Amino acid sequence: MKAYYSIGEVSKIMDISIKALRHYAEIGLLIPSYTDPKNNYRYYAYDQFFYIDLIRYLNKSLYVPLEDIKLMWNDNMNGEELLEFLEAHKSIIDNKIRKYQYSKDMLSRIITDIKSQHAKDKTGDIFEQYFLRRKVYYIEANVTHYNIDLYMKRNNVNLHCEENTADENLCYVYSCKQYLASHELLITKLGTISDREIPDMKYFILPEGRYLSSAFKYSEANSLQHFEKIYEYAKSHQNIISDTVLQTFKMIDLSAFSKYDYEMEIQVLRKDI
Repeated sequence: MKAYYSIGEVSKIMDISIKALRHYAEIGLLIPSYTDPKNNYRYYAYDQFFYIDLIRYLNKSLYVPLEDIKLMWNDNMNGEELLEFLEAHKSIIDNKIRKYQYSKDMLSRIITDIKSQHAKDKTGDIFEQYFLRRKVYYIEANVTHYNIDLYMKRNNVNLHCEENTADENLCYVYSCKQYLASHELLITKLGTISDREIPDMKYFILPEGRYLSSAFKYSEANSLQHFEKIYEYAKSHQNIISDTVLQTFKMIDLSAFSKYDYEMEIQVLRKDI
């Protein structure tokens, strides 16, 4: 067994790139143990091979950053300090897993929605669908569709957040009474339909039941048209409907290239059944 090995030899024996070994040396993580005074060539000792394996295991398998590995070794951590360090790193991994799980759930929901949309196109038809009790967290608005974007920017409104789950939709809330009184369709509330608690936000309950619904591509004119369509349908069929009308939409619609491609649904509870 040789006493020292060149960087090229270590690269071949340990199956690691020369670039990686040089980077370890540059950041002070693993410096060759011997420098030849005649030519300044640097060489690794055989016992440093163990540290190369350990670095790769910590970095590639446990995702410990190289700078943190260096910190572990330079500080000569005792058992209690090492345990504290590893528990902190585990918390970081747990947080990343939570974020990846959120992304996975959202992708699953989006894929399901797109498949469902392709399988059955209900655009333009009035249909009924059954919903369990739902909770809508909201902020007050009282603004027209034409001014909604400006309103949200001026008031720093953002209903999207990292904690949103795959089952949550955003919604505009209308009032039939308000529309009949003013003949102007106002968004009275901006909301998120959610079963989880959202701190510092008011909410109201959407009752369980059958909801008259109409699906359409978003536009200001389409929103009014489908609101009126549902209202007239209920009137002509002598359906008693709730004063609260929802226009729901997905937080993320990957099939949409602009807001006018977003799939919307008007929903209003039938109270006569």
